[in-house]
Amino acid sequence: MAMTKEQVIHMMCLEYRHDFGLRKQPDDPSWEAGMTQKDAEILYSVMEFIYNEIIKLADLQTLKGKQNATKRRKRKS
Repeated sequence: MAMTKEQVIHMMCLEYRHDFGLRKQPDDPSWEAGMTQKDAEILYSVMEFIYNEIIKLADLQTLKGKQNATKRRKRKS
């Protein structure tokens, strides 16, 4: 079953911050788990950028048949 873009980004956020799904108020103590709504939106935006620029680009190159691996230069002996 293929995941949607939003599901992938949500999973990326959870991988980076395990408390992404928990919300707290800005005046809550820093040791409490969770993220403020603003922090969660910023993290989601960053992960969306990573998805759009790196993951989606790699998928498109794979579909076009281009190699994703970097080419190594041969050493001169």
